[in-house]
Amino acid sequence: MEARPDREAKYQQVADRLRGAIQSGELRPGEALPTEKQLAERYGVSRPTIRAALGLLRTEGLIDARQGSGAFVRLRRAPRRVPIPRLPDLGASGSRDGRSITEAGPTTVLGEIASLLGVDEGAQAFVRRGVVTTADGEPRKLVANYFPLVQKPPQRNPDRMASVISARMPSPDEAAALATPPGVPLLAMLLASYDEDGDPIQVMETVWPADRYAIYDEYPSGQPVPTQTLDPDAERHLRMVTDAAHGEPDGSAEPG
Repeated sequence: MEARPDREAKYQQVADRLRGAIQSGELRPGEALPTEKQLAERYGVSRPTIRAALGLLRTEGLIDARQGSGAFVRLRRAPRRVPIPRLPDLGASGSRDGRSITEAGPTTVLGEIASLLGVDEGAQAFVRRGVVTTADGEPRKLVANYFPLVQKPPQRNPDRMASVISARMPSPDEAAALATPPGVPLLAMLLASYDEDGDPIQVMETVWPADRYAIYDEYPSGQPVPTQTLDPDAERHLRMVTDAAHGEPDGSAEPG
């Protein structure tokens, strides 16, 4: 393999070639890559160089390595649409999904969560964390509800909502809880609610594996939406906004 004028490392050049083959469809999802020996001979490099190239592609989420079987192009399912979360969280009663609480107690809040709660960086808040699974037991999303430690009466109606949507890489604990392979980012949404005085009620953080889910929202338009990619919660949410547009009562309201 000829060296490039920009002096890109050899393992990066090999990764570029393999990445191109994957993205062009030359190497298809689920297909086995050639062995390390075959790749080393093809590109005229050492096997450690091949391992470094494969490691890079694995961190990018393009391939999976199976012990004793070699490397394979990662299978990618079509993302399922999920609605933007509403308070209370859709993982509660009324959904076919189940939520198990994994932590409840004081915690330190940082960054956007602290900002939305209106507290200083590193301040304390109460958190309730949980994992939401499908009816088949597949981990679907992680939900964390943050509450100010100095709280007004809890049964307050939100007067204002604010949300922040971003993408980030998971922590090791998050990756393990969601069973995400290396290189897969998270879709993250923070939803904050405030009372009529502007005081925070709670901040809800929801994260999904970005290779399995896509966030979906729609203003009432009256137009039919294909449902084959919508999961049950998204279908229910679509019915709710359609009924609201026609002034019909919502028959799927969840108990407070």
